[in-house]
Amino acid sequence: MKKIYLLLFFASFFIGNAQVNWKRSVSGANAPSWMGTTTTNTERGMGALNDKMYVVSRTGGLFIKVINGLDGTDLPNVSDYTGVTGGTFALNDVEVSPNGAILACNLLATTYDAANASTTTFKIYKWDNDTSAPSVYATYVFPSAAEHVRLGDNFSVTGDISGNAVIFAAGKFFTSTGYKVFRWIVTGGVIGAPTIITIPNLATSSTVLSVTPLTISAEPDFIIKASGNTLTKYNADGTLTGETIANAVIPLSANDTRYFEVGTKKYVASYLYGTSNEYAKLVDVTAGFASASTVAVTPVLGTVANGNGSGGIGLKIIPDLVDGINNTITVYTLGCNNGISGKTLISNGITLGNKDFSVIEKHNAAKIFPNPASNEFYIAIDTNLERDAQAFIYDTQGRQVKSTKIDANIQTVSIQDLNAGEYLVKVLNGKNNTTAKLLKK
Repeated sequence: MKKIYLLLFFASFFIGNAQVNWKRSVSGANAPSWMGTTTTNTERGMGALNDKMYVVSRTGGLFIKVINGLDGTDLPNVSDYTGVTGGTFALNDVEVSPNGAILACNLLATTYDAANASTTTFKIYKWDNDTSAPSVYATYVFPSAAEHVRLGDNFSVTGDISGNAVIFAAGKFFTSTGYKVFRWIVTGGVIGAPTIITIPNLATSSTVLSVTPLTISAEPDFIIKASGNTLTKYNADGTLTGETIANAVIPLSANDTRYFEVGTKKYVASYLYGTSNEYAKLVDVTAGFASASTVAVTPVLGTVANGNGSGGIGLKIIPDLVDGINNTITVYTLGCNNGISGKTLISNGITLGNKDFSVIEKHNAAKIFPNPASNEFYIAIDTNLERDAQAFIYDTQGRQVKSTKIDANIQTVSIQDLNAGEYLVKVLNGKNNTTAKLLKK
């Protein structure tokens, strides 16, 4: 079976393997000037291809912003929006195909009005490149108020639309508690009519759902990460498989999510939102969803309110073509109202800033990264967090120099007040204890 994203990112292998590490954010006091940074929610969706990041922005107009993925600087916007109309928002989320085509969807979030096509028609537009005119690539017209769902908060494009690809979107009924998943299959560069799939009601009502397939095929199984709900795997017909990823690994406050395979590894990357989050997380699921474990996270973008949990991730993956082990993974992140970032989390098979971490570690072990660290580091705990969880830092003489309570599965620890040198970090979480070396730069 062809690995998801290996074909999708094969071209990036020839672009180079430069490590990426930049952040433009509220927390860094350098958020993009074009970004709403209060509670405006004007930047909600993004996509990426190789060394470019694309963000839909409604600050001061309607734009698809283009960012240099290597350093985070602004590039010229996508230039032509001819005919982009309709919907509550004419554009809301954007994705990029490996052939360079840019796809962006509108958002239907208002009540159904049979006389007003802007409230009944979901659209996906396509630009062949940054300067081309857009065309309508796919549509779905809701036939009645009873069938109408909110659609367009997130959509995903997996594969190359010039060859074979899968496109997903999902939403909640306006008039009931049900949910529908919309799937378009692209075969030989030709997109087919959508298949509409009913899924069981979610445990917690949510209007924002992220759907991603596990294969590029005519009937792929898929996973859904809905705000406030556990990440769950579904069969192609929408029935439950019974497989989930624990909330301690991918929390309830997560949304935009991607599954991909590269070399011998299987991963899930997800965007985490909320005043203590606003970052992306990379999780290893090679041994199955039940054994999912944190690999690394991107930098926190800020703590500005993000009530609708909007944001997104994009991936640049450089596969190791020799033995499939030393892959490189870069994650681009958008946090609504908080900022954007690009971070290489794995380079040539090494988890950056966390070189002591190995997939053979016990699932209940805490991980610390980056390492070495400058002013702060993170503690990641993939099991349930106990009420009395704590971390202690000791110098090389065995003297305790710092302690902190752990109240989140990804805990930030400030070490600005410590001198440069080597320390021991001891994490106590119920019966699970972990000790690791930390180097302060």
